[in-house]
Amino acid sequence: MTHWHGPDSAIGYFVLMGVAHDGTEFKTESLHFHSLEQKSDSENGCRMRPHGACTRAVIRRQLLQRVSSPIVRIHLKGFKNFRQLKSECEIGTIVMTGQTNHGDPDTMTGYLEVEALEENVELGAWRKSADALIEHVRRVMSFASAVLLKAPVTEFYSGEFLELEAWSETSQVAATIPVI
Repeated sequence: MTHWHGPDSAIGYFVLMGVAHDGTEFKTESLHFHSLEQKSDSENGCRMRPHGACTRAVIRRQLLQRVSSPIVRIHLKGFKNFRQLKSECEIGTIVMTGQTNHGDPDTMTGYLEVEALEENVELGAWRKSADALIEHVRRVMSFASAVLLKAPVTEFYSGEFLELEAWSETSQVAATIPVI
């Protein structure tokens, strides 16, 4: 309550983490509450039900089948292209997939993916290079689309594990006149 009332009021962030029975892990360090629903009745008395959200959450789980080489995939909102594009470079195979037509620009309709060419790569350096390549392609395609293509979900596959990172983002608007 001290975060919502008074001259020094500010958003208070909380950490929430847990592990499910199957080993799936959830963690957020940006949980914040934006409202309290208050109810009272003669049977249960007064209750407060906090409503919250988080800016970023990470889910880590074991895969049913091991991946042969690391993969980074970002899911894009409102992304269109006519066919899947695939190319190899020194970092790995990059894939770009989107729908040819969609109605809601705020819906995830495509993805960019980089898969390492080899299983035995130095994971930290490879991930940094793959993230940089994906970000560069996302910015180029944003220019071509005449809208900043948002990427609210990132998947990272490595060995027997998937790490999914989800971001809370504002709505994405449709481009009026795409460059390309």
